[in-house]
Amino acid sequence: MKVFLLEDDFHYCKHIKKVLGRLCCEIMHIYQDTQEEGIIEAALSSDIDLYLLDIEIMGQQTAGLEFAKRLRKAQTEHKILYQGHIVYLSGHQVFDNAYRSDYPTPADYLYKPTSSEQLYRTLRECITKIKSRQKYFYINARRYLIDDILYIDTIPEQKLCKVHLKQGNFLITTCTLSDFIDAKRESRAYAYGKLSKVNKSLLVNLDNVVRVRKSPTNRATRLFFSEDTDSTHYVDTSVILGKPIRDYFSR
Repeated sequence: MKVFLLEDDFHYCKHIKKVLGRLCCEIMHIYQDTQEEGIIEAALSSDIDLYLLDIEIMGQQTAGLEFAKRLRKAQTEHKILYQGHIVYLSGHQVFDNAYRSDYPTPADYLYKPTSSEQLYRTLRECITKIKSRQKYFYINARRYLIDDILYIDTIPEQKLCKVHLKQGNFLITTCTLSDFIDAKRESRAYAYGKLSKVNKSLLVNLDNVVRVRKSPTNRATRLFFSEDTDSTHYVDTSVILGKPIRDYFSR
């Protein structure tokens, strides 16, 4: 797991570095002030998995929270799909400021303990929790979240797959459909239950389907990824309410 650390206490930085090393985490960047040159650029690089952000920096009570806002805004502007998880750190047991709705929602809040073993246990629990949520796949050495997939279809004449994403764009890959659902393949998606094979050339992330209708042009099923039924954000399957779809929407 790749980590970005924002902490203004030099000695506590060393403390955290030691503990993260025990947890086999790779610290990509360490900053002690949110105003340091190049901090946003560094935070946008290297496919960071975890941002450990101290809330109070250099006496400014919400500096870490304001940095989290800048980070998420920059990630959105740069169209970065995999944005990593934020964890807020505080030397105080009260996280009142962090609960404000205008700050990015973190994966967790951690009170900074003094004991090395306590810090180790706390970070280990936090990282385990994040890893359990972390469902992603790789294409061309870049990481993308499974939740961002709408559906995957094939380009038979070129033996390629097209991965359609929430953001409206798509990725072309030499992976096969089996690569996304076969647990024995290295290029697999890490959330097998998320993708359902509705026919031999189409995988759909049913968690992103908001409406199911019969196609007006044929007897197939039309899956909408937007509440707007006039939207072009849909895909037609070649089956009539195939079993995976029936099972999923009858839960």
